[in-house]
Amino acid sequence: MPNPEIQAILGFLTQPGSTPWPIATETWLTLCDETEIEELMDSLCAISPPLAPEQHQYWDWLVNQILTRLAAQPAWECTFRTDLFTSLYAHLGATSKSRNQLVQFLAKRAFQEDLQAVVEVITTDPPIDELHVGTALAPLIQNSDLEWELIFPALLDGISNPTTAASILDLANFATRKEHLPAHPAGDMVPHLNMMLSTIVKQLDVLSETQASPNDMHDVAQQVEQAVALAVSLCDSLSLISDESSTPALYQAMGLTHRRVQTEAAAALARLGEADGEAHLIEMASQPASRLRVIQYARELGIESRLDPSLATESAVAESQLALFLSEP
Repeated sequence: MPNPEIQAILGFLTQPGSTPWPIATETWLTLCDETEIEELMDSLCAISPPLAPEQHQYWDWLVNQILTRLAAQPAWECTFRTDLFTSLYAHLGATSKSRNQLVQFLAKRAFQEDLQAVVEVITTDPPIDELHVGTALAPLIQNSDLEWELIFPALLDGISNPTTAASILDLANFATRKEHLPAHPAGDMVPHLNMMLSTIVKQLDVLSETQASPNDMHDVAQQVEQAVALAVSLCDSLSLISDESSTPALYQAMGLTHRRVQTEAAAALARLGEADGEAHLIEMASQPASRLRVIQYARELGIESRLDPSLATESAVAESQLALFLSEP
């Protein structure tokens, strides 16, 4: 016999109006058992998916409520099939603002099937917002028992997508830096990474000279933000891989006006033994917004003694922290 509460929810979704969700629905979602949640998730994929923005609002609320209900216990205690989450993810469509949370749940639960599904989704049908990609993958960093071999190198299939590339490389860089993997998973992709960095540098050069109209300024700023994030991730990857063939692309990146990219490129060049990179890295310590990262890299590279002692004082560090805070969007 069909569950009346679930039928009521499905009916509400198929004929959304301007009224909010009934309080009874929220109450039921709080009190129902897991088998009912599982039945609800299965049933959602059997009705028409949301298309209009107002429809998405109702679906997003429901997905948030379902995941809030599941979050009441450790993720690994949830025995739902992996395909329940991936099917609902696909059903919601690319414009959904909540479907990344379904991938995030799988990344947090981290069963073998979950991790394989996360890789599949991110490489073939990722969220369209870079921030959503990052939040979907974030639980992997927090999992000290993660089987990284289930993530890499398979996840690297997604680095050609500008929406996912930076988050994927950041995850690979984290796993390498923490020695969760024996070597950087993109070590065999250096020529491709070099080409990507050179392309991004040229793109940033063009964007820096673009005279955008007031209507286009937001779009241009977003393009710059995305390109800078990817350039930083690429520089960090190339630094960790430390292949001399990356030197030309890193010098190109160090010549950009963006301080964060300059710092990452200079650190990578210094790691490759390039004196100009080391000198530029030390010079970047005079920039408050770059100072803390420069100090960190100088320690890693064993060149901290070359820093001006006045730039490592409490007041200089506080100035840098304030500059970083003010630079946040």
